[in-house]
Amino acid sequence: MLLRSITKHVKDQNWFAVVLDFLIVVVGILIAFQITNWNDERADAAKYAQLVQRLTEEFKVLETEWADDAVQYTSTLNASGALIKLLRAGNPPTDDALLRESLYYANHFYETPSLSAAYQELIASGGLALISNQALREAL
Repeated sequence: MLLRSITKHVKDQNWFAVVLDFLIVVVGILIAFQITNWNDERADAAKYAQLVQRLTEEFKVLETEWADDAVQYTSTLNASGALIKLLRAGNPPTDDALLRESLYYANHFYETPSLSAAYQELIASGGLALISNQALREAL
């Protein structure tokens, strides 16, 4: 329909109408691009909100897990230090059970701390750019 209108105006040499038709097409395309950009920004904002919510929930769970891990690693460190002091002083424990227990705790490493699945997904997908807050990005 628009092509027929433009063709008719060109044949009639009605240049004002040709320019007007052209401007209508250009403005329509620009409006369509702007609507697409708004939609993309809205989708990115929704992804960002969902991502922040997931990170918040996962880090709340991980915070307690990491605190427990820190206590366990501290006990391993203390047991190792005590055993090393005894051995350097030339006073190994005379009780075999105590020595075995000390060696066990000195060499026992607990499981590797868990990582946030949302954070790993964020890094793998390159989605860190979604986070516009510089302080949050640096904290992550």
